[in-house]
Formats: sequence, structure tokens, C-alpha cells
Amino acid sequence: MPELIERYAEKFNENFPLFALMGMDDEEVEAIIQECLDKGTPYRPPDLGEKDLY
Repeated sequence: MPELIERYAEKFNENFPLFALMGMDDEEVEAIIQECLDKGTPYRPPDLGEKDLY
């Protein structure tokens, strides 16, 4: 995963928001990062409701 995170940062000039995916398996996170890289679009976490914890 570190290599994917580094590639994401290089491509989008921003860090991947890992905090938004806490509790997910590494494989799921890697798939999301890879999809962002393949599509050429940065990840945008869903809007959090006022009762959501973050």
C-alpha cells in the first residue's frame, strides 16, 4: 500500500485521505486508491452527517 499512496500523492499533489477509510481492510483501500489512479480522479470521501464520527 505505501507504493500506491506514494503514486497517488505524486499524481494528484495531495495525500490520500486514509482517515476517511479507517476500519476498512487494506485490500479494499488499495482497490479504491488503484481505481482513483486508473480513472485519473482524486478520492473524495462522502459528506459526513452531523452525527457521524470522524
